[in-house]
Amino acid sequence: MKAITLISEKEDGSMNKVENITDYLNKKKIDPDKFVRAELIHGKKIEIVNSHDGGTVINGVDGLITTSDCVLGVTVADCLPVYISSKRAVGILHAGWKSLKRGIIEEAIGKITEIGERKEDLEVFIGPSIQSCHFEVKDDLVEKFSDYDNCFENRDDKIYLNLQKVAKEKLNSNGVKNVKISKRCTYCDDRLFSYRRDRKINNMLAVIKPI
Repeated sequence: MKAITLISEKEDGSMNKVENITDYLNKKKIDPDKFVRAELIHGKKIEIVNSHDGGTVINGVDGLITTSDCVLGVTVADCLPVYISSKRAVGILHAGWKSLKRGIIEEAIGKITEIGERKEDLEVFIGPSIQSCHFEVKDDLVEKFSDYDNCFENRDDKIYLNLQKVAKEKLNSNGVKNVKISKRCTYCDDRLFSYRRDRKINNMLAVIKPI
């Protein structure tokens, strides 16, 4: 299923406010009655949704998949928006370090193959998110991601984690080879919100729209 991937910017306002979400959808000519959004709990639960879910927020999940004409969305600041498309389905994930550690990538692949899609047909795009240039981590995350030694960078006696690389390695090791990564860093790009940079809770809306 072909799809368009979108992400809002600062000029669209914080997507903590429902009215800003509605305004953004209208700006992008997306019918709010076809839009389904995930609540976000920094876990790995993913819901398969259909057209009757349009206009709702799915509670208790960090990812959505559909084979219908639903438009799917998650809010993000520094976390990874992961857009997935295949022959008959599209999906979107909110993947911060907690969700990545808990297995949201593996869960998504399992869910989408359960509905008959093949891993080799999946196309994944990891959208704007905090990159290793600014994602400094402490010993707790070094330990949590110890299986991904090659995803750490050491600079000036500090340790940085490349979450995009972790996600890509998880995808690759589970049979998904077509993976692209945005070069936009939320911390570096002033047009985007970043919790780590601003220390304020302002979110962007990541959207995948079947076409």
